[in-house]
Amino acid sequence: MFTGKFLADIGVAEVRAYIKARQAEGAAAGTLNKEIGLMSAATNWARRELEWDLSNPWEARRQQEPPGRTRWLTEDEAARLVLAARKGRAMAHLPHFILLSLHTGLRLSEALELEWSRVDLIRNRLFLGTLDQKGRHVSEVPLNTVAREALIERARFRATWCPDSPWVFTRRDGTRIESIKTSFAAACTKAGISDCHPHDLRRTCGSWLIQGGTDIAKVARILRHADVRVTAKVYAHLRTEDLEDDLEAIAKRGNRGNASHERITQAK
Repeated sequence: MFTGKFLADIGVAEVRAYIKARQAEGAAAGTLNKEIGLMSAATNWARRELEWDLSNPWEARRQQEPPGRTRWLTEDEAARLVLAARKGRAMAHLPHFILLSLHTGLRLSEALELEWSRVDLIRNRLFLGTLDQKGRHVSEVPLNTVAREALIERARFRATWCPDSPWVFTRRDGTRIESIKTSFAAACTKAGISDCHPHDLRRTCGSWLIQGGTDIAKVARILRHADVRVTAKVYAHLRTEDLEDDLEAIAKRGNRGNASHERITQAK
């Protein structure tokens, strides 16, 4: 749409037309906001670095995005899902994938692309490099007893069928399992669980941590969010116990005030 145009040729009308056209093509609000942000940043760079006398018609054009997905599993749902996965003859890897994801918060791609060279069962750590995760930084992911046992089960599978395979989630012939979409959906159906996606396992990990009283900054570190505000946006609504304590403190202060007022009244 903007081929052959200069930045100075793009005004408010052109931006509005672009947004309308992209919406007609089915572009999501989040996608549009990335494109709008890119064009706005390019315009601001030209104004700042090249000293071009330009207005920025992209400013204040962000689209309202729908609320983010908040689905997470209860402990009962998680137990049913693992049980259903264990009963599936053709998906021996699935219960291990589910347990590892629930107890580490790994992203789908991080789990499926995990190599044994990045697993340390002595120190109970997973190592993720700059190319292994979304944030493009180096991280260590701690393993609790459940996650460790899931990996041990995968190690036994590897030793039995494909000892030379570098992949944690592998088939008997040693090739990497690239997708669990079908098997995961089948397990959800068997477990009677609706509206559940593989990424919801990561969200469940964060939700369980918050509900268990883990500080939100620690949750951000476990989930490897670059900005704790991202963690707060997704999970803070689940942490209500501390709010209840604060409100109860107000009630106690109010009761003390009432008692003082009664004593003063009686003294008169």
